[in-house]
Amino acid sequence: MEVVTVCPFRVASLLWQPRRGGWVLTVVCKATYDLAPVQSRLAANQDDPNEDDNHWNDDPARSVYSPSDLVPFKVRADVVLVGNAFAPRGEASRSILTRLVVGGIDKSIEAFGERVFGPDGAVRETNRVTKVPLRYERATGGPDTLNPVGIRPDAQPDAYGVSPVPNLQPPGLLVQSRADVIPPIGYGPIAPTWPGRMEALGAHASSFSQQIVREQPVPDDIDPAYFDCAPRDQQLDELRDNERIVLENLHPQHPRMVTSLPGLHPRAFVVRPGGNPQDLTMKCDTLWIDTDRAQCTLTWRGQIGLDRPHGLGRVVVAMEEPGQRLTWADVERLLVASGQASEQLPETPSEAPARPTPPPGKPHRPATVPFLRPDVAGDIPAKPPSPSPAVSALSQMSAPRADNALPQPRVAPAGGLPFITPKNVAPAASTPQHPPADRPQPGDAAPPWLSAARKSPASVPSPAVPNATPFAPAATPSQPPPATPFTPPAAQPSVPPPPPPARVPQAAPSPNPSPLDSPWANPSARPGGGENISTPTVGSMAASLSPPSPITPTATAMAAAGLAGAAAVAAFSSASQATPPPPVAVANAATVGAAAASNAAAAAGQWSTPSDSSPSPSPAVSPRPYTHRGPVRDVVDLIWYDPKAAPKMREHPNWKLLLDKKPEPRDLDFDDEPPPEEPPDVRDRKDVFAVLTRGVTTDAEGIQEAIADAVADDGTFTPPLVLVSAELTFPFDELETLKATVTAVSPLIAGDKKLKETVDTVNELLKTPWLSSSSGVAERLTQQVKDAFAQGNRMLPPSYLDSHTERMLLEQRHYQKRTVFGEPWIRSVLVPPGSPSAMPAYLPESLTKKLPMFQRFKARIVAEAHMQQDEYENHPAALKVVALGRVVSLQRRGFMR
Repeated sequence: MEVVTVCPFRVASLLWQPRRGGWVLTVVCKATYDLAPVQSRLAANQDDPNEDDNHWNDDPARSVYSPSDLVPFKVRADVVLVGNAFAPRGEASRSILTRLVVGGIDKSIEAFGERVFGPDGAVRETNRVTKVPLRYERATGGPDTLNPVGIRPDAQPDAYGVSPVPNLQPPGLLVQSRADVIPPIGYGPIAPTWPGRMEALGAHASSFSQQIVREQPVPDDIDPAYFDCAPRDQQLDELRDNERIVLENLHPQHPRMVTSLPGLHPRAFVVRPGGNPQDLTMKCDTLWIDTDRAQCTLTWRGQIGLDRPHGLGRVVVAMEEPGQRLTWADVERLLVASGQASEQLPETPSEAPARPTPPPGKPHRPATVPFLRPDVAGDIPAKPPSPSPAVSALSQMSAPRADNALPQPRVAPAGGLPFITPKNVAPAASTPQHPPADRPQPGDAAPPWLSAARKSPASVPSPAVPNATPFAPAATPSQPPPATPFTPPAAQPSVPPPPPPARVPQAAPSPNPSPLDSPWANPSARPGGGENISTPTVGSMAASLSPPSPITPTATAMAAAGLAGAAAVAAFSSASQATPPPPVAVANAATVGAAAASNAAAAAGQWSTPSDSSPSPSPAVSPRPYTHRGPVRDVVDLIWYDPKAAPKMREHPNWKLLLDKKPEPRDLDFDDEPPPEEPPDVRDRKDVFAVLTRGVTTDAEGIQEAIADAVADDGTFTPPLVLVSAELTFPFDELETLKATVTAVSPLIAGDKKLKETVDTVNELLKTPWLSSSSGVAERLTQQVKDAFAQGNRMLPPSYLDSHTERMLLEQRHYQKRTVFGEPWIRSVLVPPGSPSAMPAYLPESLTKKLPMFQRFKARIVAEAHMQQDEYENHPAALKVVALGRVVSLQRRGFMR
């Protein structure tokens, strides 16, 4: 069996054992993007999945540069960042304030140049810096600490009486002497050998590690969060393929870069001898950002339960664009075109084949190390070697626990780095075992934690498992259920839950997960320090595991071997009916102290599942821990259309057949008279809806071709209509942005001489009439105010200024406007698939108050394709919108056949 790709994404796989006698195949897919404003692009050279952790300078004694991608599962989504902090505009400064925003993560770190404690104990600073490495070697720590590679706070002075001061610290922290405490902080991945992750192994710390997961079964009583590599305040419940990323002073060219990922994602099918192709759900669980390379990678992971390590089959991975849904027939055509189609399905080798040795004269290239990038595309294999089998899909490693099931308890940390818990807190009482009658027999292929829920009396409600995905009961052989991989549950936060009086009683014992712990949060803000909390282990985190679909003799044999049992089905049916907990509201840590400004915990979210597909599905898994839900579908909300454009749509050659199709007659009694005709506006609205929802969208190349084809033989040009699907962004007016920024900082100018002088200068310039017609000057003045504000030491969250100005501008609808086509139009921008730059899309000014109050949203538009209308736009085309529909993703309950 093999894993192959028919797209630019790179793939790999890992064969591991949840227990002795049971096997799971983890399929890994990785995409590399070039970071760019507005929307990032798929990189020309794609990084292969990392087989092992890559350390800085290839030295295991140093911190991790890029973590291993070949881990069995991740209970939460990791967001990590490596590289340097860059001073704005390359101007040397005393410190560089950085900020990373991804989803619910909003974290800041202040990076200083070289500093030392002098003989008198005072801080002495050296030269100003233009960039600072963001490595744990520059943060607080040291041997025998939670950050083994960091700088010890009690380091002995050298011969000159000086000792180093950590370069990285939470923003707003004033360090004047050795007595000042600098908390450890960092954006990078945590090494699996560091105390924070080793502690999750418990009694297995000396016998098990991430490096030997291929060689021996995963112990069933470890903390499943061991395989997550990001700091706790950089973990999310959900990571989307079109995630918005904000980097401040973390890009070599752009002091503040806002970008969105293009929404590309893998589509995987499992092919077995004698069976139909089956869907394999791939969950995005890792975002890795390298500021030096100005690139990021997304990693997806899917799991398949196996009855044996060897077998015939293949996993085929293709790439889907936003709004696209590939069927097996589409993927099979790509497979044949790539020359990888084969009548004989390969068998899974017992061990992973060795990676091909680089040719002489070329250095060995670790998967994502920036200083060993190949010079030619040939260094990257078209199909990475893959040891793993891909057989039928199996079940959830972690279905929701039964109502009274409790995991092995863990104690909450009182502080420190976000990846460890203290050892000096008494453990909670152990959980009674499940009655022996419900346990699998020793010869079963499934471990206890994959076959039935462990039940125990519960004195307190068990923590919610956000990522647990229960399995649907197996279908009959004549109706094979969809093959869906299992997904591990979400790791529980290390912080104790709120005190009992603060809890809200619920009908089902499925309380909210506790807020994430931050080592830099104010201890007084933490609930119930020292209170015990139950955290799931690998042995207790899965309530059921279904066998492979019984559609082949192999699957039937697996069921007979003991993988399927009544206990697993009963556990699913009882646990999957619980109500999912509401999202946890996490307060901005920056409001409770200066050190807390560096940690914004991720908001609780839910994983999504794929939608139905044409190939025969296998056991569908709901994305949420307690309620079985169906796939996500996109719904178009029609905001506006131009009635004059409806007749043109009916005459469009690509949409004429679609609109000419008569609807099925309804059985209405009109006394043998024909039904009344629809009013023209009703028909227009239906036709516009039909084009927006069922029409074939156009990419950037298609827009250019439509413009070229619209030029007649005599040279006349009639703008063609095109249908485009992309994220629509509405930039704010430059002058109004300046005014809003000045308004937001004006209450804070007292005691800040430089900020006051900057604001006074801007206020004087705002009185001049010429500023209203100079957008470039307004942008530069806004940046000057922001820079003056950032240089001041004030107890405010890093996002204060941006969030306040954005809110004011959005409420007043101060969008950019351009006078084109003979009148003012609202200027928006979008990036069609395949476009290297943003394309302007102009909407009528009358829509200012009708647009939804979002600065950006997914949309489908019908527009006239024009040639460039503004000299200062970068794209050679422009769109004049005639119909606008907002695309909203809705979760369907159950499966619609």
